[in-house]
Amino acid sequence: MDPDGLTILLVALAAGLVCFVVGWVLAKKLTLPAWLDRLLAPAGLGGKERVTEEEFLEIMDDADEEEIDESQKRMINNIFDLDDVCAGDIMTHRTEVTAVELTASCRQAVAAALKSGNSRLPVYKGSLDDVAGMLYVKDLLRLVDHPEELDSPVQSFVRQAMFVPESRPARELLLDFKRKKCLIAIVVDEYGGTAGIVTMEDILEEIVGNIQDEYDNEEEPLTRNEDGSVSVDAALDLEDLFDALDLPLPERSEDEEFDTVGGLVADRLGHIPAEGEAARVEWGGVEFTVQRVASRRVVRVLARCAEAAAAAKGED
Repeated sequence: MDPDGLTILLVALAAGLVCFVVGWVLAKKLTLPAWLDRLLAPAGLGGKERVTEEEFLEIMDDADEEEIDESQKRMINNIFDLDDVCAGDIMTHRTEVTAVELTASCRQAVAAALKSGNSRLPVYKGSLDDVAGMLYVKDLLRLVDHPEELDSPVQSFVRQAMFVPESRPARELLLDFKRKKCLIAIVVDEYGGTAGIVTMEDILEEIVGNIQDEYDNEEEPLTRNEDGSVSVDAALDLEDLFDALDLPLPERSEDEEFDTVGGLVADRLGHIPAEGEAARVEWGGVEFTVQRVASRRVVRVLARCAEAAAAAKGED
């Protein structure tokens, strides 16, 4: 499926989920929380009276499985949890963003899009911290009949970009996307630099879980091994890793400013390991071994309980 087709599918999926919530609420003779009511107001849905989020979730939890199953409950809970998720939590970090220079040719932009599988590319002047706008690759389709124009700069095709702060709550971002009829935004850090990009798909994945398409990396973020260890994506949140290992997440000191597995490894090592370097660190009762490094970034890490690791070494 092409990226635009996937976008349509994602929006339809989101609409279906929201309609399910609305239908269930109406069947129970309830009214919607304020923020969800605002989202649906243009469609003529919503009520004057309100129930609190806590009351709504309690009623939902008490519902029989015949009325609503666990997966549906989980998705509805995830909708309300959007209050606690910010753009910075779900964005694609700038180091993984495919972008093109304002002076790049249309031919170069098409090549970048084909390589990355992205249908929208940020366009920058000089550095990624100075984003000039967004390039929609579909706008270049007319050049198929005018191949001589492929060497012209992309500047004339650049559209206005949407910018949001890292702290923007995901539910407010969802409303932003709806109001501006946009599906992608540049995430800006507190200093005005580019932190990354966030898309509608990123928000929907917070609700329904990972959405895989033909351009995504097929490797699972966490894979369990027979010896009890887990192989994880370095971008995995530490809380998710410790949950998977059934261990309590240790309190971090003020100096330990990391949230991901890769961030922890780099912090404890004091450097980014070179490709092929046998790097191993221990923290919170877990041993971390770097499995793969690419482009000066830890990509994959093997994690297992330190006690199990020590026992395995003793047997060797």
